[in-house]
Amino acid sequence: KKQISGAPKICKGSQPTGNFDVTEEERRMLQDKYPEVMPYIRRFVGATEFINGTLRYCFWLKDAPISIVRKCPWLMERIDAICNQRLASTKASTRKKAERPMLFDEDRQPDSDYMIIPRHSSGRREYIPIGFMSKDVICGDANQLIPNATHYSFGIMSSSLHMAWADIIGGKIKSDPRYSNDIVYNNFPWPEATDEQKDRIAKLAQVVLDVRKSREEKGDSLADMYDVKTMPNELRKAHCNLDHAVLKLYGLKPDTDEMDIVKHLLMMYKKLVQKK
Repeated sequence: KKQISGAPKICKGSQPTGNFDVTEEERRMLQDKYPEVMPYIRRFVGATEFINGTLRYCFWLKDAPISIVRKCPWLMERIDAICNQRLASTKASTRKKAERPMLFDEDRQPDSDYMIIPRHSSGRREYIPIGFMSKDVICGDANQLIPNATHYSFGIMSSSLHMAWADIIGGKIKSDPRYSNDIVYNNFPWPEATDEQKDRIAKLAQVVLDVRKSREEKGDSLADMYDVKTMPNELRKAHCNLDHAVLKLYGLKPDTDEMDIVKHLLMMYKKLVQKK
């Protein structure tokens, strides 16, 4: 349940249990009729929205004044529906949470910006798309998240070395990878690195992010960019440079194949276990 190398804690995103979604039409209606509730209409990102670059919204009433909520019939109807849905659940824990239907079933939203990792990706991608999100964007439970993550962490986790570990150690649905907190992340051995080495990885990670941002401004989604058949050359080059730096940090050559990478990581894992 803990990261074996002492790396930052990871957790699953927040789980609604009930219909907290707000459509674009509903957002416009609320803006016109109940503008006071708009601060509590937040962007929501699941794995699909993150990878495909689509917008989705939810209502997030954690800090909302009850007086504002009660003056909005639309919100009160939705809260009643969520309460009834939870009461009808076969799970005792879900029925218990019908007592607070204004709130998500499980709230893990961090108070800081965070790194986001989709729990499921596609076998058509060499890399699982990973990114950063503002604390104002609600992270759904189809993702994993790491609060206050650094560009160095992003660089390690976005590398071919980490992808090899996730591919061999993690589970799959058909040929699609499934990123697990406990099995993949918590067992992953992080390297010992100097500040200079971390800075180098962080700078190469920033190049990857910069290339992605420039492509997003042209309308490309992460799904477009990371499909093995359509990955832009500049993004592939940025990832290759990052891959080589991470492999070097782990004492491996640039042409080390996937199985040898994982063997090396398992030896590191074994030594960490023996220390404990």
